[in-house]
Amino acid sequence: MKIVQVLLFSSILAFSPTFAHSASNLKIKEVYDQYEGKYPSFPNLYICSGHGCKFIDKVTINKEVTDSLTVFFKDVKTAEDERTAIAGAIAHLETIIGKVTKTNEDKKSFGMFTAGLYGQLDCVDEALNSTTYLLLLESLNLLKYHIVSHPDWKVGFFRWNHYAATFIEKETKVRWALDSGVENNGGKPLIVTWDNFYE
Repeated sequence: MKIVQVLLFSSILAFSPTFAHSASNLKIKEVYDQYEGKYPSFPNLYICSGHGCKFIDKVTINKEVTDSLTVFFKDVKTAEDERTAIAGAIAHLETIIGKVTKTNEDKKSFGMFTAGLYGQLDCVDEALNSTTYLLLLESLNLLKYHIVSHPDWKVGFFRWNHYAATFIEKETKVRWALDSGVENNGGKPLIVTWDNFYE
C-alpha cells in the first residue's frame, strides 16, 4: 500500500502554471498509473521511492524553488545548451526536494538490499521523478528546444531491464534518455540519445 506524506516548503506559489494535456502527457499518465504513481498537479509534485514507486511523498513547492531553476537556463542558446541546463536543474531539484523526502540519502544504481526502503530509489522511481521534474520545467516555459516524453525502458540482456525519463528535441525529433540513477542523489544525470541508452 502507498504511503503518501505531505511535505510543504515555507510558502506556496503565488501563481499556478498548469501541466499540459497533450497526447504525450496522456502516455506519461499511463506509465504513472502502471506503477500507481501520481501525475503532478502544480504546485504539487509527487515523489516516488522504495522501488517501483512503493512510497509517494506529496511535495508542495514555492516560488523560491521555481525561481532557482531559471538560473540554469538564462544562457541557453542551443538545444545542446538546454540539455546541459536540464541536467543541472534536475540535480538541483533532487538536492532540495531530497532534503524533505529523505531521498537525499539515495545511492546510485540499483541495490537489492535497498528494495522496499523508504527514501531509496530504483530506476522506476528515478524515471518517474525525473519525468515529474521535466514536466515542471516545461510548465515554467523553460524548455524551448525539447518536449517531455514518457518514461520508457529497454530490455537488458543478462541484466535488469532499465527505465529512464525521456524527452524529444523539437527540430531534429531525436529522442533523448535521462538517467538520474547513475549518481547519488543530487548528482547530474546522464543524458544520451535513446538509441545509445543502456547499450
